[in-house]
Amino acid sequence: MHKETILDHDQSTVWFYPEEKIVHHQFKGNINGDAFQNTLNASAEIFEAYRCQKYLSDDRLNTGVDQADVQWAISEWNPRVLACGWRFWAIVKSSTESDPEMDKVIEAYERINLKVQLFEDPTEALEWLKQQN
Repeated sequence: MHKETILDHDQSTVWFYPEEKIVHHQFKGNINGDAFQNTLNASAEIFEAYRCQKYLSDDRLNTGVDQADVQWAISEWNPRVLACGWRFWAIVKSSTESDPEMDKVIEAYERINLKVQLFEDPTEALEWLKQQN
C-alpha cells in the first residue's frame, strides 16, 4: 500500500494513502501547542484536498493533550474535517482498556455518525479502515 509523507518532524509524522484516501498521524511522544495543531492542520489540508473519510490516529506514545488543544481540536479542527465527509476514525492507544473520558468522546462522535474504533496495533487499525465503506 503506497503512502506519502506529508509532514515529518521530531514530534509527529503525517502520511496519506492516496488509493484508500486514508490520513494517518503518529505522535512520537507527548505533543501539545503548535506542534499538535500543525500536525492536525496538515491532516485537515489532506482531508480538504482529497475529500477523505478515514483517519488513523496513532497516539500510543502521547500520554495526554493539554485542555486548550482539546478545545481547539473540538472547535476548529473537527468542523474542518467533518465538513469534508470524515466518517471513520481508528485510534491506536497503548491500551484499549475502558477509559471513561475516551468512552465519552466515542459516544459523542457516534451521535454525529462518525464510527470510532480503538486499537493497540496500527496495522490492525489500517486494515479496519481499508474495509470501511
